[in-house]
Amino acid sequence: MLKNILALLSTLCTVTSAFLMVVGIRKIRAGNIKMHRRLMLIAVLLAVVFLVLYLYRSLSIGNNTFGGPLFLKKYYLIFLFIHIILTILTPIVGIFTLVYAFQKNYVKHRKVGLVTYRLWLITAFTGLVVYLVLFVVFKEGQTVNILKVR
Repeated sequence: MLKNILALLSTLCTVTSAFLMVVGIRKIRAGNIKMHRRLMLIAVLLAVVFLVLYLYRSLSIGNNTFGGPLFLKKYYLIFLFIHIILTILTPIVGIFTLVYAFQKNYVKHRKVGLVTYRLWLITAFTGLVVYLVLFVVFKEGQTVNILKVR
């Protein structure tokens, strides 16, 4: 039960952060720098909350394996692999975006920020799909805790 609640909360953090990114981009395009800054920082904070929830759940409880039909498993694993690669790249690019913003290097901030924005939205979408596949669409698979595997 706690595993499902933590998975839902972390997914909500991700989806909400992506929504705030979209609104933040609209605000900067409208010239509202102050609101853009606030929304983007809240989006980053939600990403950090996601990471804390995800790591806590993964390390203390474990993660679900794919519980859907066997013929779909290889497609899910390919999709999951792409999602994982994106979740590794996005924060790295995001850190550069934040550094450029704090340095007031707005030319680089805008250039790298647009890449971060696109990656963030794709990562949030793929994360939502992973959540739906593991917890909603199909029967839940086995919970595997990498710290307790012998």
